[in-house]
Order: sequence, then C-alpha cells, then structure tokens
Amino acid sequence: MVFKQLKPLSLLLLISAAGFVISIATPILGEDGRIRTGTQAKVSVDGLESHSLARGLGQISDIAVAADGTIFTADLKSGRIWAIRDRGLDGNADVVQALPHRFDLPSGLALSGDQLFVADRGGLWRMNGAGTPVLIAPFANSGATDAPHPLSWNADNTLLLGLTLKDGTSQRLKVDPDTGEATLIDETKGQLIALSKGPVGAPALNLVQRGERILIGQSFDNLQAVSPSARTAWVDPELAQIVFGSDDGLYAQAATLFGVDEAQEPFVTGLRVGAIYVDQRGILFASRDEGSLRLVRPRQALSNTAAAEPLAPETKLDPDLLILRGSGIEQASQIDAFKDETNDGKDDRNEKN
Repeated sequence: MVFKQLKPLSLLLLISAAGFVISIATPILGEDGRIRTGTQAKVSVDGLESHSLARGLGQISDIAVAADGTIFTADLKSGRIWAIRDRGLDGNADVVQALPHRFDLPSGLALSGDQLFVADRGGLWRMNGAGTPVLIAPFANSGATDAPHPLSWNADNTLLLGLTLKDGTSQRLKVDPDTGEATLIDETKGQLIALSKGPVGAPALNLVQRGERILIGQSFDNLQAVSPSARTAWVDPELAQIVFGSDDGLYAQAATLFGVDEAQEPFVTGLRVGAIYVDQRGILFASRDEGSLRLVRPRQALSNTAAAEPLAPETKLDPDLLILRGSGIEQASQIDAFKDETNDGKDDRNEKN
C-alpha cells in the first residue's frame, strides 16, 4: 500500500438547507490534499499511517459504527454480521465477534441508536443489539435482483434503501424504520451500487453504474460522471469533499450541491477499497482483497498508543447455522414493485458529461 500526495483542491463550502455551513469535526482530507483532524491541525500525506484493525471478516459489503465506537461489518459471503469493539476509540480492536444470526447475502447496514438495520437478498431487517432480527420489509414482490441493496441515512434522518430491479433500473426508497412501509423517491436506469455515508446532517448521494460509467448525484435527475473505479463514498459537508473507495485505492474530490470537481489521483494505492466510514479515529475502510478492516490516520495520532496486531475473530462460525429467509413472511410490510410514471426520459436530459 502506498500513500500519494494529492494536487491542491479548491475548498468549496457546502451550505445546509437552513443557509448555514454544516460544522463537523472529522479527520478528512482538506483542500490542500492533507488530512484535517478534529482540532483542524494538518499533516502531510507523508505523515499518514495505516494498519489493520481486524482480519478474517470475509467479503465486507458495508460498515456501520455505533455511538460507543463499536464497528459493524457485513460479510456478503458467509452472511454474518461482525462486531468489532474498540473500547478505547484508539483504532485498536479489543474484541471481534459475530452476531448470532446468519443473513442471506447481507449488503446494507444502517444504525439508529441501538437499532441495527440489515438489508439482505430477502428483505430489510431490524435488530435491537444482538436480539432476534425482525423482518420489517420483505423484497419478494419488489422485482429486485440479487445485486447489493445499499442503506443510508439522509440529511433529514430518513432511512434510504436502494434496489436494483430485473428490468435494468434502480429505485431509491424511503423506508419507515418502525413499520417497514416504503415510499418511492425516484428511479433511474442502471445499477445503484452505493448510497454514500456521512456524518449526521450529510446528504446521501447516489452512485449509479451504467455500463462502464459511474455516476454520482444527490438525485437521479442530476447525475455526474466520476472515476469508473469508484465503488463507495463518504460525504463531508464541512470540507465540501467526497472520499471515494475504489478499485485502485482511496481518493477525494471537492464537491458542492451541484457536483464534484475534476477527478483526483488516489492518496492511498495498492488496495481495492470497499466500504468507508470516517470518525475521530480516522478513515475506516474495508480491504476487498484481504477481508480486513483497515484504518488510515495521521501518524501523530499514534503518539500515545501504538497500533496493535489485527485481531482475528473469536467466534467459530457454525456452518450449519440456518440462513434467515426474507420470503413468505406475512407479518411485515411488503415492498411491492413501484412504477414511476413521471421519470421517463429524465436521466438522459439531465445527466452531465
């Protein structure tokens, strides 16, 4: 893995709906290609370090982080959800355990308080802690494929769900986290591969794949091309930047409500990056080749603590554990196939080159 210095970026402030700059203290790349810590100190890319927190996590499809710093990852291959506990919030894992349930290709995670939401091939599930998952919205009648179903919280604290349909289109839905009732927001042609994550108050952007192109936008009506290797994104409104996880590493772009700046070179290379999450520890990301959870942060953050060896899971997976199935359960709200009659032709008219 290699760190590379970015070209300088122009800082463009992202303004909230109320007209105020959203202020969030997170360590992220600044406009000069340097990481800003919560105290606004800057360090050069040469001053970064990266280490692995946990390994043996399988094919990590998404990341969610609880208020106490516990990191949850979904393993698309085994169907397990892993809890990585970092009690000191120092970027070193204390315990790595699997939750006592097995999902059917889990691809989306979202947290609200102590409630964990999991989107898998069969539906949307809600869990309280490590309690029994409750299916709140089956996908049996939705027309969805087995493609990933991303989850994210929007700026208005709305739970968003992405579905890719068998007719080659994708839908973005607003889901009631209590009842599972879904409302269609919009739809587009192509596959919705990710909904961006971000701090509280950050907008959830859409990453859409059409052929070999990757497009991004806050709505399907105004999509703009980004790097064709982009797979996931983290939005930081304070610095008006998006950090992308891609097939060739991590990179950042300046952004406004109206689009993103020109593409930048990766500042971390040599790894295929999957899901991303940023908090006071640094940039957490999944290494798609290693099945590990890694952390990038300034070296000065190591002044009081050394990086520990990555932990392997303590849990021995039971190969006979039954997969939770999301079909044929009538107690939950059923997500049916939606048809948006008002969106015909919008994609081609509004897409930017």
